[in-house]
Amino acid sequence: MFSSGFDHNTSYPDDFGNNQNLPLELRGFLTSERFKGGSQGVETRTFSDSRIEAVHQQIREAESIQAIARLRLVHNKQRKRVFILSNVPLEIPIDRLVKFDDLMPDRLEYEFLKAGNIPLSPLGLLKLRPDLAVTEDAARMMLKRSAISQLERLKVLPSLQRKGLIIVEFKAKNKGRSRTHKHLFMMDEEAKTVAEGDNSLKMAVSKVPIDDWTALLEKGWGAIEETHFFYA
Repeated sequence: MFSSGFDHNTSYPDDFGNNQNLPLELRGFLTSERFKGGSQGVETRTFSDSRIEAVHQQIREAESIQAIARLRLVHNKQRKRVFILSNVPLEIPIDRLVKFDDLMPDRLEYEFLKAGNIPLSPLGLLKLRPDLAVTEDAARMMLKRSAISQLERLKVLPSLQRKGLIIVEFKAKNKGRSRTHKHLFMMDEEAKTVAEGDNSLKMAVSKVPIDDWTALLEKGWGAIEETHFFYA
């Protein structure tokens, strides 16, 4: 379960009709055994009157918990992922805290999601994706600003939660000089029915189309050699 937040700027009108923010109170997140890191908390808008705040939590926190409970997570044999887009701590253990911006793909991440592959070197972008950068310096800057090579962050994107990521490292010649380059691929996924006891479960199975990937790389680079595959 992930929690990724934006502000709940809860406010109320004062005696003059102007909106005033509620006071801030530091509250901690309830974390699961899979959570990496120490205690985490966030300042949350709350009413100073405990009775009013109890009603406030019934409207805000309790309704969010009720919505999550409709997914029937407790006795369901298939694991489900829940993204809580809020910075208000709930009485539900979370596995990971993520910034909201980290859920939004940048330009290279977006192109990777569309095409299923993306070069991870400036020269690779020029050769295989000239529509993204026209000079090597521009390609280098684009890669520097992007999080495309930060695979742990990349896996946070909802559309990649159940996809396998493979980095292909290879050597290719350019102007008579052989250099090592990297290219990121997304594995295709198909659902398979697997019998487990008396139950029939759907499981994701990915194929690694090595020949297709090699053909795509050689279309831009020419002959490549010393190819290695790394599962991300």
